[in-house]
Amino acid sequence: MSYHVDLRSTDDALAFPSNTVTDFTVTLNPPLNLDTDYLWEVGMIDMYENLNIAGAFVFNSDVVNHSRVGTSSLRSLIVYNPDDNFFDFTASYVRVGKMNIANIRIYITDRQGKMLSLPTGVVRVHIHFRKVTPFNR
Repeated sequence: MSYHVDLRSTDDALAFPSNTVTDFTVTLNPPLNLDTDYLWEVGMIDMYENLNIAGAFVFNSDVVNHSRVGTSSLRSLIVYNPDDNFFDFTASYVRVGKMNIANIRIYITDRQGKMLSLPTGVVRVHIHFRKVTPFNR
């Protein structure tokens, strides 16, 4: 069993008026309650808007635990480095840090954890929750 979730930075603007292009929270309706008999992981499958950001950046989320990115401890879903010639989403699953998810926060930082800001636009991400099995460890 797995779950696919699409999130836009413009979703839930009434509930979260401080949402921005690079830091937004979206309410899940209904909430996602993961089966606690299993370990779960989440990966960012795709990003649908072109971010005009120079240098490496990190997509973070409050649904994962902190992990080491360079010298920083971040809640990273994926690290993008423009020196790489592709954005490899498939290899970027990390353990889920909470099992009952009513809201998901996505925020974009540099590799040191400093919040990035973009003046306008919409970011849309597709994330995938899946059970940890012997085949995807």
